[in-house]
Amino acid sequence: MASDAAQSLAAPSLPLASEGEGPACVIAARLSASRLHQLIAAAPEDVKGSIQALERDRTLQIQLFRILAYLSSAPIMLYFRNFTGSLFAVPALLGLANLVCYYLLRRVAWFQGLNTFLFFVDILATELLVWHNGVLTTPMVMWLPVLVIAMSFFLPPARAIALSILLSVIHAYLVVAQSRGLLPVGRIISNAGFEPAVLQAMLGNHWQRNFSLVATVLLVLGSMFFATYVFSLLRQREYELTRANELIRRYVPTQLADQILGGSYTEAAHPERKKLTIFFSDIKGFTETADQLEAEELSRVLNEYLSEMSAIALQHGGTVDKFVGDALMVLFGAPNATSDKDHASRAVCMARQMQKRMDQLREKWFHEGIQAPFQVRMGINTGLASVGNFGSQERMDYTAIGNQVNLAARLQSHAEPGRILVSHSTWALVKDEFSASPKGEIQVKGIHYPVKVYELA
Repeated sequence: MASDAAQSLAAPSLPLASEGEGPACVIAARLSASRLHQLIAAAPEDVKGSIQALERDRTLQIQLFRILAYLSSAPIMLYFRNFTGSLFAVPALLGLANLVCYYLLRRVAWFQGLNTFLFFVDILATELLVWHNGVLTTPMVMWLPVLVIAMSFFLPPARAIALSILLSVIHAYLVVAQSRGLLPVGRIISNAGFEPAVLQAMLGNHWQRNFSLVATVLLVLGSMFFATYVFSLLRQREYELTRANELIRRYVPTQLADQILGGSYTEAAHPERKKLTIFFSDIKGFTETADQLEAEELSRVLNEYLSEMSAIALQHGGTVDKFVGDALMVLFGAPNATSDKDHASRAVCMARQMQKRMDQLREKWFHEGIQAPFQVRMGINTGLASVGNFGSQERMDYTAIGNQVNLAARLQSHAEPGRILVSHSTWALVKDEFSASPKGEIQVKGIHYPVKVYELA
């Protein structure tokens, strides 16, 4: 299994570029983009969902910057309206439009396409200001590589390359068109006092025009290939870490995995005494039912059962401690804790929902040809236990141990199929919320005193 996990985290192998295919930077950018495509295509569906969530978060980051940039530019241009005229309306309208797009980017499935379109609008807005400021003299030209780097980071590589080339073409057209009189002089440069004839003479200077044009295009394209390559490698590492994180969550309780990945793993490093609510469930007559099924069918049904029960446990904030064959152990109060009453209440709610879901699953399995569908017994107890990491230096297991844990397991074994037994300590915490009938006292193995139990209605 370890080798399979390692293989799943390895990036797909790619053929090396043959000599003569083109400049090294172009080949590097193409290879990194291709590697990303293969890496995402080979990812499991749940990992693809995590990767998409990562991309959406990144998209929302640039969208907030867009809104801030446009809305802050509008009052500045309005203050210098003697030079800018009515141009202040452009960033103002774009800022408001991007506010609406922020709402869309958070919800729509096609957020990457919308982000690509917004970058296209950014290109047009930037070149509009470049034109009005003067294509040779304006400091706006220095924003072009910044825009290219932003596109390389916030867009898939292929789209970033396409938009970067488009930006270079539009800018080159502005320079040539103004130098040949095909475009008028921009408003800002004209209002600043530059005579159109003088500016036209500057634009008509072939050496100055060609140097500015070539330098700008080389700067934009160089930034494109460099940023695309670097950010593709960064994305590749992010995706590999995302896949690794998803794998960790499959073998470690979700709450503990969140702490580890968030850097708070030291909190769970040493065992400590905590008051927990412990839940155990077990399938009645599992061996007999298993004998009636083929191995493949048994695996499918058991995995479906455990998946459904785990999902309900996570929905109620429980820590899925372990699977022991067909048995399930869930903790409430570790590693995240609220109050004893809340832990017990959530555990009971979870158990009741699990039994309801089992009724649906039994009907489903019966119609699929399984003669004796599973029936589940459940036990819940609240008490002090040692919880934390137990094991060796090479392998650790986050779990809870102690008499109260054993008692929860014994309650489960004494429960009737399809029923839930709770201890007196749990009943005392939830008696105002849930009805339960007393079942007297039972003597369980490992506990040297009779245990008062209740069956949930």
